Amino acid sequence: MFAFRRPARRYWRKLGHVFVAPVPPPLAQKTYYFLNSPVNFSGNNFLALQDGGIPPSGSYDEGGWFVGTTAPTVYSLFYATAERLAGTFQGSTTLTANPDHTNGDCYVTPAPLSGTIPAGNWVFTMAVDANTAHGQAGHLQMRVFAATGQDGSGARLLSGSPLVTGSATLATAYVIYPTDLVWNAPAVTLANEYLLFQMEWVIETAGSDASDDVRFHIGSYLGSPMTSIVTPGTAPVRIANLRHYLRR
Repeated sequence: MFAFRRPARRYWRKLGHVFVAPVPPPLAQKTYYFLNSPVNFSGNNFLALQDGGIPPSGSYDEGGWFVGTTAPTVYSLFYATAERLAGTFQGSTTLTANPDHTNGDCYVTPAPLSGTIPAGNWVFTMAVDANTAHGQAGHLQMRVFAATGQDGSGARLLSGSPLVTGSATLATAYVIYPTDLVWNAPAVTLANEYLLFQMEWVIETAGSDASDDVRFHIGSYLGSPMTSIVTPGTAPVRIANLRHYLRR
Protein backbone atom coordinates (compact mmCIF):
# COMPACT_ATOMS: atom_id res chain seq x y z
CA MET A 1 0.00 0.00 0.00
CA PHE A 2 1.22 3.53 -0.81
CA ALA A 3 2.16 5.33 2.42
CA PHE A 4 1.72 9.09 2.51
CA ARG A 5 4.99 9.87 4.22
CA ARG A 6 7.93 12.01 3.18
CA PRO A 7 8.57 10.24 -0.18
CA ALA A 8 4.97 10.84 -1.14
CA ARG A 9 5.33 14.51 -0.27
CA ARG A 10 8.35 14.77 -2.54
CA TYR A 11 6.40 12.99 -5.28
CA TRP A 12 3.63 15.55 -5.15
CA ARG A 13 6.13 18.40 -5.05
CA LYS A 14 7.78 17.20 -8.23
CA LEU A 15 4.43 17.19 -10.01
CA GLY A 16 3.75 20.67 -8.69
CA HIS A 17 0.54 19.52 -6.98
CA VAL A 18 -0.58 20.76 -3.60
CA PHE A 19 -3.75 20.41 -1.60
CA VAL A 20 -4.89 23.76 -0.15
CA ALA A 21 -8.12 24.34 1.73
CA PRO A 22 -10.21 26.96 -0.08
CA VAL A 23 -9.89 30.39 1.51
CA PRO A 24 -12.20 33.28 0.51
CA PRO A 25 -10.14 35.91 -1.31
CA PRO A 26 -9.53 39.21 0.50
CA LEU A 27 -11.52 42.08 -0.97
CA ALA A 28 -9.98 45.40 -1.91
CA GLN A 29 -11.16 48.54 -0.17
CA LYS A 30 -14.49 49.80 -1.47
CA THR A 31 -15.88 53.32 -1.61
CA TYR A 32 -19.65 53.51 -2.08
CA TYR A 33 -21.34 56.85 -2.80
CA PHE A 34 -24.94 57.48 -1.79
CA LEU A 35 -27.25 58.22 -4.73
CA ASN A 36 -30.78 59.63 -4.90
CA SER A 37 -32.06 56.98 -7.30
CA PRO A 38 -33.66 53.56 -6.77
CA VAL A 39 -31.99 50.35 -7.93
CA ASN A 40 -34.42 50.34 -10.87
CA PHE A 41 -36.22 47.07 -11.00
CA SER A 42 -39.88 46.34 -10.37
CA GLY A 43 -41.04 46.48 -6.77
CA ASN A 44 -37.61 47.26 -5.30
CA ASN A 45 -37.45 50.76 -3.85
CA PHE A 46 -34.09 50.41 -2.12
CA LEU A 47 -31.82 53.30 -2.99
CA ALA A 48 -28.66 52.72 -4.97
CA LEU A 49 -25.01 53.10 -4.06
CA GLN A 50 -22.34 53.89 -6.63
CA ASP A 51 -19.28 51.64 -6.48
CA GLY A 52 -16.23 53.92 -6.73
CA GLY A 53 -15.45 55.93 -9.83
CA ILE A 54 -15.90 59.68 -10.11
CA PRO A 55 -17.92 61.00 -7.14
CA PRO A 56 -21.44 61.94 -8.22
CA SER A 57 -22.03 65.63 -8.79
CA GLY A 58 -24.78 67.64 -7.19
CA SER A 59 -26.38 67.90 -3.79
CA TYR A 60 -29.72 66.31 -2.94
CA ASP A 61 -32.09 65.39 -0.15
CA GLU A 62 -33.61 61.91 -0.20
CA GLY A 63 -36.16 60.77 2.34
CA GLY A 64 -36.34 62.09 5.85
CA TRP A 65 -38.64 62.89 8.74
CA PHE A 66 -41.10 65.55 9.87
CA VAL A 67 -40.04 65.71 13.50
CA GLY A 68 -42.18 68.68 14.50
CA THR A 69 -42.44 69.12 18.23
CA THR A 70 -42.17 65.39 19.00
CA ALA A 71 -40.53 64.83 22.37
CA PRO A 72 -37.45 62.60 22.71
CA THR A 73 -36.31 59.86 22.79
CA VAL A 74 -38.16 58.28 19.86
CA TYR A 75 -37.26 56.46 16.63
CA SER A 76 -38.51 56.32 13.03
CA LEU A 77 -37.28 54.14 10.17
CA PHE A 78 -35.99 55.71 6.95
CA TYR A 79 -38.19 55.22 3.86
CA ALA A 80 -36.99 56.16 0.40
CA THR A 81 -40.57 56.49 -0.79
CA ALA A 82 -41.70 59.25 1.59
CA GLU A 83 -40.72 61.78 4.21
CA ARG A 84 -41.94 60.12 7.41
CA LEU A 85 -44.55 61.91 9.50
CA ALA A 86 -44.11 62.75 13.17
CA GLY A 87 -46.66 60.08 14.04
CA THR A 88 -44.31 57.34 12.83
CA PHE A 89 -41.89 57.87 15.73
CA GLN A 90 -41.95 55.12 18.36
CA GLY A 91 -40.50 54.60 21.82
CA SER A 92 -38.03 51.90 20.77
CA THR A 93 -35.86 51.18 17.75
CA THR A 94 -37.65 50.66 14.43
CA LEU A 95 -34.68 48.93 12.80
CA THR A 96 -35.87 45.52 11.65
CA ALA A 97 -34.48 42.04 11.05
CA ASN A 98 -35.94 41.96 7.53
CA PRO A 99 -35.17 44.82 5.12
CA ASP A 100 -38.29 46.21 3.42
CA HIS A 101 -37.75 46.75 -0.32
CA THR A 102 -41.34 47.93 -0.88
CA ASN A 103 -40.86 51.07 1.22
CA GLY A 104 -37.13 51.21 0.50
CA ASP A 105 -35.67 51.26 4.01
CA CYS A 106 -32.09 50.51 2.85
CA TYR A 107 -29.30 51.55 0.57
CA VAL A 108 -27.93 48.58 -1.38
CA THR A 109 -24.73 47.88 -3.31
CA PRO A 110 -25.00 47.63 -7.11
CA ALA A 111 -23.45 44.16 -7.37
CA PRO A 112 -22.92 41.14 -5.11
CA LEU A 113 -19.53 40.50 -3.54
CA SER A 114 -17.61 37.32 -2.82
CA GLY A 115 -14.63 37.23 -0.51
CA THR A 116 -13.61 38.62 2.87
CA ILE A 117 -13.69 42.23 3.98
CA PRO A 118 -10.91 42.31 6.58
CA ALA A 119 -11.50 43.44 10.13
CA GLY A 120 -11.17 47.17 10.56
CA ASN A 121 -12.98 50.49 10.37
CA TRP A 122 -15.93 51.09 8.07
CA VAL A 123 -16.16 54.87 7.66
CA PHE A 124 -19.61 56.37 7.06
CA THR A 125 -19.60 60.01 5.95
CA MET A 126 -23.20 61.13 6.21
CA ALA A 127 -25.15 64.34 6.69
CA VAL A 128 -28.59 65.80 7.25
CA ASP A 129 -30.24 69.14 6.63
CA ALA A 130 -33.70 70.69 7.06
CA ASN A 131 -36.21 72.73 5.14
CA THR A 132 -37.45 74.18 8.43
CA ALA A 133 -35.11 74.36 11.40
CA HIS A 134 -35.59 75.50 14.99
CA GLY A 135 -32.88 73.57 16.82
CA GLN A 136 -34.29 70.05 16.44
CA ALA A 137 -31.55 67.53 17.19
CA GLY A 138 -30.88 63.84 16.84
CA HIS A 139 -28.76 61.15 15.27
CA LEU A 140 -28.97 58.23 12.86
CA GLN A 141 -28.81 54.58 13.85
CA MET A 142 -27.92 51.88 11.34
CA ARG A 143 -27.84 48.17 10.70
CA VAL A 144 -25.68 46.47 8.07
CA PHE A 145 -26.90 43.34 6.30
CA ALA A 146 -25.64 40.91 3.70
CA ALA A 147 -28.29 39.44 1.40
CA THR A 148 -28.34 36.97 -1.46
CA GLY A 149 -30.88 39.12 -3.34
CA GLN A 150 -30.71 42.82 -4.13
CA ASP A 151 -34.28 43.03 -2.85
CA GLY A 152 -33.09 41.97 0.61
CA SER A 153 -34.05 38.32 0.29
CA GLY A 154 -31.85 35.97 2.28
CA ALA A 155 -30.71 38.83 4.53
CA ARG A 156 -28.45 38.22 7.50
CA LEU A 157 -27.41 40.82 10.04
CA LEU A 158 -23.73 41.75 10.13
CA SER A 159 -23.63 44.62 12.61
CA GLY A 160 -25.32 43.25 15.71
CA SER A 161 -26.38 46.17 17.91
CA PRO A 162 -27.46 49.38 16.13
CA LEU A 163 -24.59 51.56 14.95
CA VAL A 164 -24.89 55.10 16.30
CA THR A 165 -23.77 58.19 14.38
CA GLY A 166 -22.74 61.52 15.79
CA SER A 167 -25.50 63.94 16.79
CA ALA A 168 -26.65 66.92 14.75
CA THR A 169 -28.48 70.04 15.93
CA LEU A 170 -30.27 71.66 13.01
CA ALA A 171 -30.22 75.32 13.90
CA THR A 172 -30.53 76.76 10.39
CA ALA A 173 -32.46 75.61 7.34
CA TYR A 174 -30.55 74.43 4.25
CA VAL A 175 -27.27 74.05 6.16
CA ILE A 176 -25.52 70.66 5.97
CA TYR A 177 -24.84 69.01 9.35
CA PRO A 178 -22.55 65.95 9.57
CA THR A 179 -23.69 62.72 11.22
CA ASP A 180 -20.64 60.54 10.76
CA LEU A 181 -19.93 57.05 12.00
CA VAL A 182 -16.94 54.69 12.28
CA TRP A 183 -17.78 51.02 12.73
CA ASN A 184 -14.90 48.88 13.97
CA ALA A 185 -16.06 45.58 12.49
CA PRO A 186 -14.79 42.03 12.54
CA ALA A 187 -13.89 40.35 9.26
CA VAL A 188 -16.94 39.84 7.05
CA THR A 189 -17.05 36.97 4.56
CA LEU A 190 -19.50 37.32 1.67
CA ALA A 191 -20.64 34.60 -0.73
CA ASN A 192 -22.13 36.34 -3.78
CA GLU A 193 -24.04 38.70 -1.47
CA TYR A 194 -25.13 42.33 -1.54
CA LEU A 195 -24.51 44.79 1.29
CA LEU A 196 -27.55 46.64 2.65
CA PHE A 197 -27.58 49.64 5.00
CA GLN A 198 -30.76 50.33 6.98
CA MET A 199 -31.21 53.47 9.07
CA GLU A 200 -33.54 55.37 11.37
CA TRP A 201 -33.65 58.84 12.92
CA VAL A 202 -33.58 59.24 16.69
CA ILE A 203 -34.96 62.47 18.15
CA GLU A 204 -32.81 63.91 20.94
CA THR A 205 -34.30 67.42 21.07
CA ALA A 206 -37.75 68.41 19.86
CA GLY A 207 -38.32 71.17 17.35
CA SER A 208 -40.50 74.16 18.14
CA ASP A 209 -42.63 74.17 15.00
CA ALA A 210 -44.85 71.46 13.51
CA SER A 211 -43.07 71.82 10.16
CA ASP A 212 -39.56 71.20 11.53
CA ASP A 213 -37.96 68.35 9.63
CA VAL A 214 -34.77 66.36 9.03
CA ARG A 215 -33.67 65.32 5.54
CA PHE A 216 -31.01 62.75 4.66
CA HIS A 217 -28.45 64.64 2.58
CA ILE A 218 -26.64 63.16 -0.44
CA GLY A 219 -23.60 64.47 -2.26
CA SER A 220 -21.44 67.47 -1.46
CA TYR A 221 -22.42 71.11 -1.02
CA LEU A 222 -20.27 74.20 -0.45
CA GLY A 223 -17.25 72.20 0.61
CA SER A 224 -19.05 69.64 2.76
CA PRO A 225 -17.57 66.11 2.52
CA MET A 226 -18.99 63.76 -0.11
CA THR A 227 -21.42 61.34 1.54
CA SER A 228 -20.04 57.82 1.26
CA ILE A 229 -19.24 54.48 2.88
CA VAL A 230 -15.63 53.26 2.83
CA THR A 231 -14.90 49.66 3.81
CA PRO A 232 -11.59 48.22 4.99
CA GLY A 233 -9.79 46.23 2.35
CA THR A 234 -6.57 44.92 0.95
CA ALA A 235 -5.20 43.91 -2.42
CA PRO A 236 -5.34 40.15 -3.10
CA VAL A 237 -2.10 38.28 -2.36
CA ARG A 238 -0.65 36.65 -5.46
CA ILE A 239 1.95 33.85 -5.47
CA ALA A 240 3.79 34.08 -8.75
CA ASN A 241 5.62 30.76 -8.53
CA LEU A 242 4.05 28.16 -6.27
CA ARG A 243 6.90 25.70 -6.88
CA HIS A 244 9.39 28.17 -5.44
CA TYR A 245 7.52 28.12 -2.13
CA LEU A 246 7.10 24.31 -2.20
CA ARG A 247 10.87 23.81 -2.51
CA ARG A 248 11.57 25.78 0.66
